[in-house]
Amino acid sequence: MPTLPIILFEGVEDKSFLQELLMVSGVRDKFDFQNGNGGGKDGFELVLKGLVTVEREAIIIVADNDGDPETAFRNIQRQINAAGFTVPSKPREMVASAGLSPLAVLMIPWDEDAGCLETLCFSAVNARYNRELACAQDLVRCAGADRWDIAKKSKLKMRGFLSAVCKSDPNTGLRYAWGTVNGRPGDIFPLRGVAACDRIAEYFINLSA
Repeated sequence: MPTLPIILFEGVEDKSFLQELLMVSGVRDKFDFQNGNGGGKDGFELVLKGLVTVEREAIIIVADNDGDPETAFRNIQRQINAAGFTVPSKPREMVASAGLSPLAVLMIPWDEDAGCLETLCFSAVNARYNRELACAQDLVRCAGADRWDIAKKSKLKMRGFLSAVCKSDPNTGLRYAWGTVNGRPGDIFPLRGVAACDRIAEYFINLSA
């Protein structure tokens, strides 16, 4: 009997985001999670090789597009092939492999959109923090980072933004953005009703149906 679909992710920030999104979408208990063996975007091959003997309803790899969506997706395809699974030809395509769990790849922010988790989260900023968001954008310009690729720029902007918002704990990382420990506000990125997040939620809801 196949076990729950499993989501493979790059890092703990991705897990925090996905768990929060699936929780507010009502399907958190429909999925298991496993990180990419600490290897980030290059750690999926080893994890997939460890799943060849485990029957899952599905395996969903979640990875960032960063500055070059085509190159990022090819990197995931390469790892899937090396692990012995059938390779999807495009993001979100679920493919079957003889004797193995079906597999799909979800690219963040979406399909062929450049960026990363931080880029996606900026589309969900609570309006009460618009002043801090503007200040973080000023930091990007002041540092000359407005010419960086979108993923690197988003990561710098996120550091400044979270430090400004989490005044009681300026060292707060994105993985803690949905919690209230150490006086963090907990409402920085409300994910429900945000178009860029809703389409991801809908994808997982459909998988869990």
